[in-house]
Amino acid sequence: MQIKKRLAVFWAAASALAVSVLFSPLNAAALPGAPADKQAFLVGGSCDEGRNNFTGEFNAWNDFLSSKKWQVHGFIDEAKKTEVADVKPFVWKDFLAALKQVGNGPVKQVLIVISTHGNNENGMHGVCDQSGHYHNIRDLNPILQQLKAHAVQTAVIDGSCYSGFSVSAIGDNASCVMSMAGKHVGSGYITEPVAKGLRTMPTLAKKASVEDVWFSVLNHSVKQLAHVPLITGMPNIVHWVPTPGALARRLFPNIKDFPTESISSRWEQMSVTIAELESGRQFFAKNAAWFERVFSPQALEGISAYLKDGRFMAISSPAASVFYLQAHPKRKDRPCANFYF
Repeated sequence: MQIKKRLAVFWAAASALAVSVLFSPLNAAALPGAPADKQAFLVGGSCDEGRNNFTGEFNAWNDFLSSKKWQVHGFIDEAKKTEVADVKPFVWKDFLAALKQVGNGPVKQVLIVISTHGNNENGMHGVCDQSGHYHNIRDLNPILQQLKAHAVQTAVIDGSCYSGFSVSAIGDNASCVMSMAGKHVGSGYITEPVAKGLRTMPTLAKKASVEDVWFSVLNHSVKQLAHVPLITGMPNIVHWVPTPGALARRLFPNIKDFPTESISSRWEQMSVTIAELESGRQFFAKNAAWFERVFSPQALEGISAYLKDGRFMAISSPAASVFYLQAHPKRKDRPCANFYF
């Protein structure tokens, strides 16, 4: 009798294992040409109200990552028809379950690219799945912690609106996080041109990294948005300015010698002291080759304009790179610079 019971338990366990392998969302057999140690997730496409946003950028990311030998998995709204081979509907809980499973394999790197509509509710950044609901980006934290415990290098590129919150919300658990928007501003139409330019984007090193994608976002922001996308390691100099001149007085009531603030209101901007501005000018001049390597002439013009008097204008976003690189001049100290594709 005991033998029969043990056999029954054994066959039940074996059957369950077979089913889990067969229907695994990360079945390596789905993409036989890609190694198992580099897993990428393309996530989003929802709350688009029948428009065809996101499709082009998913295809561009899929093309780029496939060329770099990543195994690409899509959790994309069913309304979007993409070229991603291994694709499933974007249901948040299903995506989390697949991401959790990846830690069970011989994985070394995990990349998550989020391209969907986002919101900002009381400091909580939400990303929309095809149910129409917005889900807290912090839901990623337990899984990122698990991957971190297994020495897996993780990066999150959040292209949703208000994605600036993701850097602080999950940054302690991911190796690298970058946004394509600020905390209080949308990402606009930056995400698609950035994705379509991945194969030709300038790089600060011989190999492309997540940091280079952030530089690319800053390059595009001079034509699109008045905000500062964030990245792991970015100094805390970006703030929401409800009215002109209010920011410096509220945050630094004891400091009077701030450069002139922008005459425009209700956007994000950088606020630095006169001393920090002068230090930034010197760093920019000393390391001009770095900036000329990754930025367009228009972006370089924006950097110079901001460093002149600290006045934040629509072309000022690239100047964030000066204070970021100045804070971490050695590449080894910049996590996103060390997440190579």
